[in-house]
Amino acid sequence: MNNNHHAKLASSEIFALWNTYVNETMALCVLKYFLETVEDPEISEVLKNAKSFSEENIKMVKDIFKAENFPVPQGFTDEDVNINAPKLFSDEFLLYYAHLVGNVTANVDVSMTFCSVRKDLREFFTTCINSSIGIYNQSMDVLLSKGIYPRSPAIPIPEHIEMIQKKSFLSGWFGEQRPLSVNEMTMLYYNHWRNAVGYALSTGFSQVTSSKQARDYFVHGAEIANHVMDVTRKFMDESNLIISGLTNIMPTNSTTSPFSDKLLTYHIAALGGIGIGYYGMSIGLSARRDIGVAYSRLMIETMEYSQQGYSIMIENEWIEQPPLAPDRKKLSEK
Repeated sequence: MNNNHHAKLASSEIFALWNTYVNETMALCVLKYFLETVEDPEISEVLKNAKSFSEENIKMVKDIFKAENFPVPQGFTDEDVNINAPKLFSDEFLLYYAHLVGNVTANVDVSMTFCSVRKDLREFFTTCINSSIGIYNQSMDVLLSKGIYPRSPAIPIPEHIEMIQKKSFLSGWFGEQRPLSVNEMTMLYYNHWRNAVGYALSTGFSQVTSSKQARDYFVHGAEIANHVMDVTRKFMDESNLIISGLTNIMPTNSTTSPFSDKLLTYHIAALGGIGIGYYGMSIGLSARRDIGVAYSRLMIETMEYSQQGYSIMIENEWIEQPPLAPDRKKLSEK
């Protein structure tokens, strides 16, 4: 059997490794600062494990790039973090943040695994998945032990199975609307949850950035996150379902930035890009047309917002160019 361990990297594998390196170096900067400000020992342990996983992943990707004579991306460095900055977020927020990142990263790592052909890369990303799930589970245990995890709404257990008999199950624009299905309420709940964290993060970043351009961007991001929460809350209210709020997540009064404007902007723009994917999944799981249309509008709004962030980064030369395919037309003109 042929061993393709040292096969040339495919474009999908370059994509997976390149983005993992950039995102993990950003995460490492964030976690270094959070560990300097956290006071709760249980939450500190979650962040320490997350930091350790990021350090391991960065080393693994760097070693792969060096073995392939591939330029290692700059990513984010110690120049992008000020660990001596005053506390910007509460310990509770740090725990919610770690929990959300564990959730999101596990999903991203699954996609990166499916982008990989080489066995060593598949094994690496499988390890990343296990690490992310580990952070998710550890942070969940701490959230539950502290009684601050906002559970999704409870509904009565059905007495029997029932087939869908009317096409009105898909309606939602006119006339009487059916109650939300568990598919729809779950996605509404998690989109609300993610945007609550995004709202607090954007608000905190708007306080500390030195760039007016970035500040306006973060303020707009907080407004979008608040709008999303209004939309999700409206649908839940119509079915008499209550969304539990997150506790103590708003930033402190600090105006000293723990991160470079480059990192701040990249972080928020990247979260916007991830949100687009979640809205797409939400559309697929929502049978009511009015909910699907609402998600479509939110997707467009978030897509435009994320692109605005990348435009700011390009204008300020804050973002690296990912590897490109050869420009064959330009080469043929020589």
